[in-house]
Amino acid sequence: RYPKSYSRYNYVFQAMFARKFSRKISAQISPTLIHYNLVPLTTDYNDQYAVLFMGRYKFSRSAAITAEYGARLNPLWQAAPSPYRNSVSLGIDIETGGHVFQVFVTNSFGIIESQTVTQTIGNPYKGDLRLGFNISRAFSFEHRKH
Repeated sequence: RYPKSYSRYNYVFQAMFARKFSRKISAQISPTLIHYNLVPLTTDYNDQYAVLFMGRYKFSRSAAITAEYGARLNPLWQAAPSPYRNSVSLGIDIETGGHVFQVFVTNSFGIIESQTVTQTIGNPYKGDLRLGFNISRAFSFEHRKH
């Protein structure tokens, strides 16, 4: 329960540094700060720090393997042991025309940073994994002169 509606709010600040090394390999590193107005546990900090590492290897014209690892930095400063874990994900992207289908396996609770960084409790070594699926579509609107 939240005493005020603004207690539910969280804010994600992230810098994204990415590089495409070749037509097949790209990588990204993202220092991240997540602020919660109200945290669920008294041992949690309102500000959570992390660094996300992402990579992509395109093994064919229309398919790629993706990976992400989210390293939480707050446990270094917490006095009590944290129930949360670092997030890890492995997936495959398949492009068909204007659609991209993504299938991935992760130990994370959710798919956005405020959930993956701060609320991951799954232990991948014990099989605590979730299956995820996304479809994205790129729309292009051409302006034609008559």
